Amino acid sequence: MAEPAKITMEEIDREHREERARDAERLRRGEVTPMELQEENSFLPWGYEVRFVDFAASLRRAYAVDP
Repeated sequence: MAEPAKITMEEIDREHREERARDAERLRRGEVTPMELQEENSFLPWGYEVRFVDFAASLRRAYAVDP
């Protein structure tokens, strides 16, 4: 089995800075609007509704916190 790729925090940070610089340049040139860029960079699609039936239970599961 191949060795998993190793990525440092510095590499992640550099990539993030480069992405932000590209985004800023696209905005400057008018290739995208701020709203379009926000949509591209968003984890969830615009207008997506997140619903928690029992938010406390969700937190307990996620963080293994006892009530």
